[in-house]
Amino acid sequence: MDPTVIAFLVAAVIIILGFLGEEFFSRTSIPDAIFLLLLGLMLGPIFQLFVQAELLAITPYFAALALIIILFDAGLNMDIHEAVASSSRATVLAVLGWGLNVLATAGLCKLLLGWRFLDGLLLGCIIGGTSS
Repeated sequence: MDPTVIAFLVAAVIIILGFLGEEFFSRTSIPDAIFLLLLGLMLGPIFQLFVQAELLAITPYFAALALIIILFDAGLNMDIHEAVASSSRATVLAVLGWGLNVLATAGLCKLLLGWRFLDGLLLGCIIGGTSS
C-alpha cells in the first residue's frame, strides 16, 4: 500500500477517534488520550497492521503538523491582556530558574568532577539555556 494512502488513512482514523473520545470524555470524564493510546497499541504492536519503518518515514511530517495545530490553537485561545499582565512574574520565574540551574550545575561540576568553577558555569549556561 502506498505510504501516502496509509498516512491519510491513519490521520482520518485518529481524527475520528479523537472526536469520539472527546464526546465520550464530555459524558464520562475519562480522557480521550487513553483511546488514542489504545488505538496505537492495537494498530501497531498487537495487530501489526503498520510497518514501523513506513511510519517512521512520515513521522516528521505528522510532528510538524501537530506542532502547527497546537500552536495555532494556543494563539487563538490566548488572552493577550492576561499574557501581558503575567509576563513580569513569568520573566522572574524563568530567570530565577535559569540562574539556579547554572549555579547548581557549576557547583556540582566543581564538587563532583573537580572542574574549575568557570568551566562549570559555562556548562551550566549551556544546560540552563536548554531547560528554561
